[in-house]
Amino acid sequence: MSVLKYSSIAAALSALSLPVQAEGIFNLEPAPSSFYVSGFGGASFLSDTNFGGVSDPVAGIPGPTGVAGVPLDVALDYSSSYTFGGAVGYQLPFTYLGYFQPRLELEVSYLENDINAGSFNGGAQTFSGDQDALFFYLNNYSDIRFSADQRFVPYIGGGLGIAVVNSNVGYFPASATAPTFGVFGEDTAFAGHFAVGASYELNDNIELYSEGRYFRIQNVKLDRRFIGGGADLFNATLEEDIDGFTVTGGLRYRF
Repeated sequence: MSVLKYSSIAAALSALSLPVQAEGIFNLEPAPSSFYVSGFGGASFLSDTNFGGVSDPVAGIPGPTGVAGVPLDVALDYSSSYTFGGAVGYQLPFTYLGYFQPRLELEVSYLENDINAGSFNGGAQTFSGDQDALFFYLNNYSDIRFSADQRFVPYIGGGLGIAVVNSNVGYFPASATAPTFGVFGEDTAFAGHFAVGASYELNDNIELYSEGRYFRIQNVKLDRRFIGGGADLFNATLEEDIDGFTVTGGLRYRF
């Protein structure tokens, strides 16, 4: 009975694999390759972020957060802003799955977003300042090509790398007239993105393209500091992921 059972399973799996083998889905077909450079710019939209931590203050910080062990939550609401960057890449000389031609590229990009509003531990405070991030990505895209003379080429892909995040955010309660605390510092963290876009080939060398992407920066660690009265005292390490969307347009030149 067991031999018959496993023979049936093997036969069923073989039957399912026949269409895949017949279509040659996993065969790599030759395709033209090229090196390229690209540049882009557009808009960035960061999601609201809640940085959390526990107070571990140095001496001299007033109020409850001057006591160790107090939970801290700094919620930041960002305004939409800008992003720009560039990349060097290589179109690989084959297609896979019949229609997909991969590209590998190294990207450097930057975005900055002002702080629109915020709150500390759910209270009403006035926030100002900004955060920015410098990205270094290794990207893997796949152009979707249905014919050799196709000019409008959609693509999908993504990238992994690092982001250098810099924060310069100050805030104060209604009883103050200048920032008394802030979220400051710089951290390097793991980053990744997923993107969809489309290119339009003006000629054999020049392409215009547009792209939308979702990105995420993991476990960004920044300092909450007391800065009232000219002080600059460490209060706590705050940590959270930062994520958002960008919509960009660019120019690609192939060699």
